[in-house]
Amino acid sequence: MAEYCGDIIETYIQDESVFKTRTIRIFVAILACCVGLLGLVASPYLVHLLVTICIAIIGAIVRQSRLELDLSHAELAKQLGVSKRRLEQYETGERPIPLEELKLLAETLDIPMSGFLDEGIGPVGKQQRLDREFQRFSELSPEMRAFVLESTNSAYLQLAMSLSVVPAERLRNIAASLLEITL
Repeated sequence: MAEYCGDIIETYIQDESVFKTRTIRIFVAILACCVGLLGLVASPYLVHLLVTICIAIIGAIVRQSRLELDLSHAELAKQLGVSKRRLEQYETGERPIPLEELKLLAETLDIPMSGFLDEGIGPVGKQQRLDREFQRFSELSPEMRAFVLESTNSAYLQLAMSLSVVPAERLRNIAASLLEITL
């Protein structure tokens, strides 16, 4: 199955007219969901293929944005401080773009970083966000996790959330008032 999906993806990449569109993101998301839904083990080949496609998608977005702004390779490469060849490699997906250069590209091309990343968008992005949240939850102490999971503690958690937005000086005044009441 993974090899079959890989063949389909490679066909899409080779068809430049299809690849130039952002619809390939949908295809990648569907493929990733199918792997999860069917309980297939993501083979190293499939994972590598998905990463390669994501790199190519980012490169295609950079190229499309550069062309929309009527910038040449040389002009954009100069603004980034990279060689024209390196920029071409980024655009074709031959080379991944380091995060700092991607941030600079986003700023230069007036694209939000979310335009490159599927942060919370679509089923794959939502799953990635949930995975990050679960990881952060897992890093809490066992006692804290148990407290959060106990439904009777939800009122305390809501109170804590409400108090978290109150300025520190106001909290000090409330604490001082409570102290006076108890004395």
